[in-house]
Amino acid sequence: MRLFDNLDKKKTGVLPYVLLLVLAIIVLFLISNASFQQNRALRQSTEMVTHTQEIINEINVLFGNYSGSQSAGIKYLISRDSTYLSSIIGFNDKSKFSFKRLKTLTADNPEQQRSLDRVTDFGDRLFKELKSLDPEIADKITKSVALTDKVRAIETHLDSLETLQSLMVATERDLLAKRRTAYESDMNFTPINILYLALFALGVLMFAFSKINSDRKKMGVTRGFLQNILDNTDNIVNYLVPLRNDQGEITDFKITYVNGQAKEITGRQTTDMLDKTVSEVYPFALRKGLIQLLIEVLRIGKTKTREINYQIDGNEKWFLSTFAPMEDGITATSIDITANKRAETDLKAFNDTLETQNLELERTGLFLQNMLGSIQYVISSFEAVRNREGNIVDFKIAYTNDKIVELTGRNAKEIEGKLISEEYPHLFENGEFEIFLKVIATGEFVEYEKEYNLQEGHFYFCNEVLKLGDGITIVSQNISLRKTAEKELEEATERLAVQNTILNDAETVAGLGSYSYNLDSDAMTCSDNCYRLLGIEQTENTFSLALLTSIVHTDDRDLFKRNIDLALQEKKNIRNVYRIKTLEGDLKDVMMEGHFFEKNGECFMVGILLDITKEVSNELTLQKHNRELERTNAELESFNRVVSHDLQEPLRKIQMFISRFSDTDKDNLSKRGHNYLEKIEGSANRMQLLIRNLLSYARLADEVDSIHTINLNRIFEKVLDDLSEKIEETNAKISIPELPSINGTEFQLEQLFNNLISNALKYKKHDEAPDITVTSEILPSHKIDESLNLSPSKYILLTVSDKGVGFEPDQSENIFRLFQRLHKKNAYEGTGLGLAICKKIVESHEGRIIAQSEPGKGTQILVYFPYTK
Repeated sequence: MRLFDNLDKKKTGVLPYVLLLVLAIIVLFLISNASFQQNRALRQSTEMVTHTQEIINEINVLFGNYSGSQSAGIKYLISRDSTYLSSIIGFNDKSKFSFKRLKTLTADNPEQQRSLDRVTDFGDRLFKELKSLDPEIADKITKSVALTDKVRAIETHLDSLETLQSLMVATERDLLAKRRTAYESDMNFTPINILYLALFALGVLMFAFSKINSDRKKMGVTRGFLQNILDNTDNIVNYLVPLRNDQGEITDFKITYVNGQAKEITGRQTTDMLDKTVSEVYPFALRKGLIQLLIEVLRIGKTKTREINYQIDGNEKWFLSTFAPMEDGITATSIDITANKRAETDLKAFNDTLETQNLELERTGLFLQNMLGSIQYVISSFEAVRNREGNIVDFKIAYTNDKIVELTGRNAKEIEGKLISEEYPHLFENGEFEIFLKVIATGEFVEYEKEYNLQEGHFYFCNEVLKLGDGITIVSQNISLRKTAEKELEEATERLAVQNTILNDAETVAGLGSYSYNLDSDAMTCSDNCYRLLGIEQTENTFSLALLTSIVHTDDRDLFKRNIDLALQEKKNIRNVYRIKTLEGDLKDVMMEGHFFEKNGECFMVGILLDITKEVSNELTLQKHNRELERTNAELESFNRVVSHDLQEPLRKIQMFISRFSDTDKDNLSKRGHNYLEKIEGSANRMQLLIRNLLSYARLADEVDSIHTINLNRIFEKVLDDLSEKIEETNAKISIPELPSINGTEFQLEQLFNNLISNALKYKKHDEAPDITVTSEILPSHKIDESLNLSPSKYILLTVSDKGVGFEPDQSENIFRLFQRLHKKNAYEGTGLGLAICKKIVESHEGRIIAQSEPGKGTQILVYFPYTK
């Protein structure tokens, strides 16, 4: 007896049962009991099959909702259509209702109950992932690698659900087979049982009649219910019976039952498909080997599930088909999964797109990393750290490039993730933390210069701070060289002032811009500062090699083209200076540097454009002053010749005649004559000493001996030996400790300390012997008075102290000037050039000399020399 036979036929009337009753009376002893049992078994079998099929259909409905929700989620990710999100909620509600029905239908089956518990777990995970696809989160997900993980999670949950679906359907089909076996067992009563039951059935004949009639009605209702389920399911259900040839081989299958869903793919009515062959109704399936698959199912007697694509009316459609042997035929259940397959295809294409984008992001990241690693700036990114009230109390170092190792001695990986309060506590002390707070509060760009004492040395930086999210980005340029250059320029100005030349203060502003030129695509880009340097308005795709060529001065343009063409052909690094005329009409001198490298098969030239207009101008000014200095030196040399020859010659004659006059006629002079002669002789001697000192002062710059290490102990030994007579004459006490060595010129240092000791002996108190002390000390840079304007390094301080007459403190600078005397010329001998010569000697050794004194309390002469180990 076939399960689906006569489902579409009309119900039979009462007459067949009346005739059956008459016939049952005649053959009552033979078949009464058998007929009753068969009818009862048929009813129970029908109810069981109906129940099982209902469960199978409900399982398909439940898992169809899961599949539909997953498909809606994928469509949302692809199309960004938010209506698919409401579909997910609808599928969730339908799945809950279907789950409750399955719970009720399988209440008597513990195994199915356990499977449903697992379905609850995976279903909840699936909808949790799908519900998280709200528009805001999805926008972020689609721009990140996290989308791939989310899609994979959804697919994993759906695969687990499909596995449970197959398990539950297989369980129901096994249960159906067991019930079939039980039914057949019930049908095989022995003849003895039939005889005994027939005798009993005679007594209950009338009851049996009524019962049979009641069962007939119930069977009609059951069949109608089953038919309604099959007609309204999304599955295409067929029952196929094999057709055999004379040799017993299966050649085709006859359709003995088909539900209404088959009309969607065949275009035929149900009645037009019944009793037709598979080849007639489903010709498109023959090309996919459907007949062979059905034969295989019958042969092995096991259920098979396949995903099969068919070409129907020119369109490709996918079906998930399950073929299960039942009695002498096959139950074929198919569901259209075309939408799912298309979603999978779209998802794969989307994944490919994501992989391509991720690869491009990786390439861009590497390019940026290389740029940040090679740029001559320190670039850092700080993230704000807030307290419970939302106030910023610190910053976390999110990123810094490798240039930081040149300043702190530590690489970027050691610093990233730390707090600035741990790594850079000085930022809280020098006011920079407040600058960071202001930038985050206002969003305005801030630029400032700061001086730092870091682990790797002393630096000046120009910092640019801008807001980035809830943090800041800092670009720091090392301007220590510029600061040093400015300082050297100031020192050069001071040296020129000694030669009576005035050099106007020069303002130095370093202008720098970077560029990148792609030799393959002819595309050229540059930094924002490059636009400002060249006076070009910044718009998209403005900068190019042609534009740069056009603003080069016409006199330099041909040279510029030749140099660029040669560099591009030979891939040769360039460094040239050109004049440019900006679009604003300003003329600038610009140094262009460039070098070449290859990346991803493309060749680039990158470099900088440096505004050296002021440097060129300063160089021209310096050349002018050098020419003036050469002229001054020539005049000074002429003056030296006059002093050394023209002035000394008549002075020597005066001294010679005075000497002869004294030898021959001195005794003939009056007392007043003797006095006049002594004054003339004294004046001539002072004039000769003055000329010698002037020559000595003027020749200091020319008398440059080789610089070598000088032992100051030996210098002072020679000085004391030269002044021994004066020391004995004045009974002077001189204390000199062990002194260090310095780099210098020996004869100049002898003259320096000879002058200082001579002055200490000369300007003693009239009633006291001179008491002179020499001391030495090595001073670090931070202990040296900044007003001395010395370079930041160690110095040796030599102090010559006496207890002489002293002088007013406000004269401490005047005593080092030419011809400056604090006393009358008759009070103390001298020309007023001794300390001026000392100052010039010390400064030629890159040192400083100062004086400290008070009247009657003596004098201290402090001499600073650069320290050398």
